[in-house]
This record gives sequence, structure tokens and C-alpha cells, in this order.
Amino acid sequence: MENKTGRPSKLARFTEALEEVLNRPKGVGMAIMHTDADLIFLVNEALEPDERIAEVTFRKWKANEPTEDDTLRDVFLSLYKRALLEQRDSLFESMRDEPPGAWQKWAWILERKFGDWNLRSVSVDETPKPKQLVLRVRV
Repeated sequence: MENKTGRPSKLARFTEALEEVLNRPKGVGMAIMHTDADLIFLVNEALEPDERIAEVTFRKWKANEPTEDDTLRDVFLSLYKRALLEQRDSLFESMRDEPPGAWQKWAWILERKFGDWNLRSVSVDETPKPKQLVLRVRV
């Protein structure tokens, strides 16, 4: 019999609570309305203190890094990605349903939430000042 060390994975319970949070009826959806940090906060709020996770854990799961249970990680990733796809679809539907000339607000959200839809080229320019970055947007 193998002796496992460490604590059990929190992925199953977190994924269950994440699904509840993502399915709350809120306009264009929770995945759009909130950053990942906001989602983690909302899910952690629904969990017992010993079930909560840190942002670094969420980032690891999102980055598809191996976990103790890859099946659970796949369920988590599928849930998260499906929520984002549904929210993107909702944004496009909202743009389509707007009167002519009023679609820009939805395009603005789309560009910021989904980098693939940002049609502007963004480059990073390191300035002579240490630890300072300047973003230049070329249209």
C-alpha cells in the first residue's frame, strides 16, 4: 500500500462551487463580469476555510499543470473554458441585438476580456527607468 503525503486535492470541491458561481444569473455572466481573482474570491466565499484555494493554485489549474487527479483537472478546465465560450457568445449576441451604431460597448468588453479579439497591436517598450514599462498601442 502506497503512503501518500500531503493534503487531499481541493480541486473537486472548488470545481463544484465554481460551477455554482458561474451559473448565477447575472447579465452577460460571471466569467465576463469578474477577473479570475474575483472568481476565486466568490468561490472561496462559498467554501469552508479549509477548502479554499490561493490564486497561484487557480493559475496552475488553469495552465493545465499536472495535478494528483488529471480527470478532476480536466473537469475544472472544461467548466471554466465552457463558461468563457458561453460569455463570448453572449457578447456577440448582445452586439448583434444592439441598434446600429450602439455595438461598441460590447466590442470594448470583448477586446479586453478576449485578447484574440483585440485587433490593435500592443507592444511593450522598456524605458530607461528601472522596473517601469510603457505600453504602446499601434492602431
